Amino acid sequence: MVRRINKIYDLFYGHAVACKIIKRYKGYKIISIYSGVGDRVFVLAYLKSYLIRDKISKYKIVSAAPENAVYKYFGIEKENLIFLPKKRMLSLNAFYTSDWGFSFRHRHPELLSISADAYMRSDFFNYSELFYYSDVIKTIFKLPLSTAASKINVYNISSELMALFETGELISGRTVIINPYANSCGEVPSCFFQKISDKLRTCGFVTITSTIGSQRPLDGTKGIDFKLIEAVDFCNKCGFVIGQRSGFMDLISFSQAGIVCVDSILYPHSELFRLEKCWPQNEHIVTVRYGSYDEEKLIDFAVSMISKWGK
Repeated sequence: MVRRINKIYDLFYGHAVACKIIKRYKGYKIISIYSGVGDRVFVLAYLKSYLIRDKISKYKIVSAAPENAVYKYFGIEKENLIFLPKKRMLSLNAFYTSDWGFSFRHRHPELLSISADAYMRSDFFNYSELFYYSDVIKTIFKLPLSTAASKINVYNISSELMALFETGELISGRTVIINPYANSCGEVPSCFFQKISDKLRTCGFVTITSTIGSQRPLDGTKGIDFKLIEAVDFCNKCGFVIGQRSGFMDLISFSQAGIVCVDSILYPHSELFRLEKCWPQNEHIVTVRYGSYDEEKLIDFAVSMISKWGK
């Protein structure tokens, strides 16, 4: 009963938030994006094509984190961002994924909420087997499916990171960033990445672990907590990335690094978010699905791809 009351409250509150935004920014096209790194990457990758096609010069983006580095990568100026506290953002998203929100969206097209759940009923069919999430975004924007993702701005790594290359602790083009942590797909055990790391080191590669805060690096690796704004340049310089499926992997798909993306047979959206299909601009991306084959075969495949790209 309490859950139902909270849901109804969210709908009414989300409706009120939507009406307030539309009224305050009359004359603007307003884009609402979910809060994750990957959510921002998917939308911003095609926003420019949408704005040009529809000749939109005045627009705003609703964001719970307007300082997020993803906006800088895609050249979004601060004056185009509307800060909305996370609670209001969640209510707005809840409203737009409801039947009421569906009707509201057609009556007020000036506010466009980008969410697959607002446009597709997953209880009707398994949409993840029909298309990829980049196609969903292009369809919401009514863009041709052949539309290419926008290019990003690349920001140089810090002097501290550069010093690791200058001292030889990291080797440009022979360093593998391993990211065993993810919010989206967390079903792959760290020991799987540990075995990959151990094998790569025997092949002459340097392996490091991407860590945040108190996250523990893999044994035999250096843990590096680098900023999101320098991630693409860092990946370019290192050369390779192996990581669990996450929004971070979407962002670094805009790098020139060779990428082995790891998800699991337990991850329900594996095909919908298949990295190499969503971001074909990087030709050196493969997906390894944990649990689909014998573990040793998957490890050997991941290492063989890094070795192949490293020649």
